[in-house]
Amino acid sequence: DGVGVPGEVDPAGGNLGTITVAAASLFTVSNANISADTPTTLSYALALSADGVASGLLVSSNNAPIFLYNIGGTITGSTSATLAGVNVGNTAFTATINLGTGAVTMTQFLAVEHTNTASNDEDSSGLAANVLQVRVTATDFDGDTDQASVDLGSIIRFEDDGPSIGRADVNVPSLEVDETNLTVNASGNFSVVFSGQYGSDGPGTTSYAVTTVNGTDSGLFDVATGLPVLLYNIGGVVTGSTSASLAGVTAGNTVFTVSIDSATGVVTLDQVRALDHPSNPNPDDPVSPNATSIQVTATITDSDGDPASLSVNVGGNLTFRDDGPSVDITLSGASSNRSIKGNRLQSLCRR
Repeated sequence: DGVGVPGEVDPAGGNLGTITVAAASLFTVSNANISADTPTTLSYALALSADGVASGLLVSSNNAPIFLYNIGGTITGSTSATLAGVNVGNTAFTATINLGTGAVTMTQFLAVEHTNTASNDEDSSGLAANVLQVRVTATDFDGDTDQASVDLGSIIRFEDDGPSIGRADVNVPSLEVDETNLTVNASGNFSVVFSGQYGSDGPGTTSYAVTTVNGTDSGLFDVATGLPVLLYNIGGVVTGSTSASLAGVTAGNTVFTVSIDSATGVVTLDQVRALDHPSNPNPDDPVSPNATSIQVTATITDSDGDPASLSVNVGGNLTFRDDGPSVDITLSGASSNRSIKGNRLQSLCRR
């Protein structure tokens, strides 16, 4: 349990989250000796071990340490190294306490660093031991007092926020190459397919990859050998090859490649060998790999290392156009300049 500011997500009001927790959920006040001078009243305050003490937490966007200051009874966590330098822009969180009830209110303004990149929903570590305490003062009817303190910082937690990624409302681009000229490649920007948000931890990186399961049957055949074209991921490039194994892939049995610029999401389709196309009168008919055989994957990572990924099938958006034979006929140069008289033609025909 503890004071957990829920979810570093932006609600209305300009903060990442705020929560008030009743005293009874945080600590227990007991009276070992009841004063005869009743009634006894209790009052509460937050106290620091020292102004400017390090909280033990960091701001996720720049890993700046957060220091603690008592400003008019409000404990302020700030990246400022001095009390005078504290302002709204460098305030990460505040903590206040109700003097009469002991209820503690935490408000978060800047995302804090979380070290577990395997999860984007974990709690942060607590504050450093004994830097922030709740102090309760008991006062009897004639003004006698007693005080007790307990470490509050160790149970303060900030729940992580993570990035998100989804499909943008656009069609997946299509790439088309033509066997008429195998030296001409096709390229297109597939980053437009994705829509991502870094979340409250702030910008990190976005990267792109083309993926396949090694040995996947593309559904295509090499025209020269009649062998099926299988897919392999070789150094981030999806390679279509007639090899029956990843180890056997060579330049000589590579039929096509699909590569991507990891920073921009631009995909390039490069056909190396001719593919088999259905037998029909059309010398320009298209074929494509199986729709689910190749994917483009986008990964968005926030500033404290939490990732989110999404893959989109693109096999059906890669097209290989057929090439066909061509033939032409013209009269030879000698014949085109001659005329044949009718009786001569008839004589030739009778022979």
